[in-house]
Amino acid sequence: MTAAEDGGWSDCPGCGARLPTSTYPLGRRWNASPACWELHTQVQAYELEHPWLLSRCLQLRVDTYAAQHSGDQTSALSLAFALIGLFLALERGASGLDVRNAHQKLARRNITWPRLERPLSVGSLTVQALADVASPQAYADQVQRWASEVWDAWGARHDEVAELVRQHLGKFS
Repeated sequence: MTAAEDGGWSDCPGCGARLPTSTYPLGRRWNASPACWELHTQVQAYELEHPWLLSRCLQLRVDTYAAQHSGDQTSALSLAFALIGLFLALERGASGLDVRNAHQKLARRNITWPRLERPLSVGSLTVQALADVASPQAYADQVQRWASEVWDAWGARHDEVAELVRQHLGKFS
């Protein structure tokens, strides 16, 4: 019997993906279902099988998932880092290493991060789109599409994120 036959499906509260129910352990940091978090860990494993994806996709995937799965339990810092990462990568062309370095620089500072209101829609693409690809290049392309869609969904906050970057990471603006 499949999950669909026995009603064993769950909707992720963060991204809306409908996935087979899972009992995978989930921390309280993200607004995600156990099934979505489990799929995210499987996608991470795929990156490890294709090392060149790590340099191209890892940070972008992490920031995209975090921005899409933010919620009341997500710290203001986690969401700010995710949106700053998307801004730097998508608006400024920063590499994953540059974004990680920016995150490290920000983490060393005593900054009170604003609580940014989550948009009603955070995009229709989800981590599921990464699980369904046929090749590493298709995966890299899909991470880029997913990140762009999630970043676009946060459009009402773009100016605030750009201002955070200007204030705290001047060289990236």
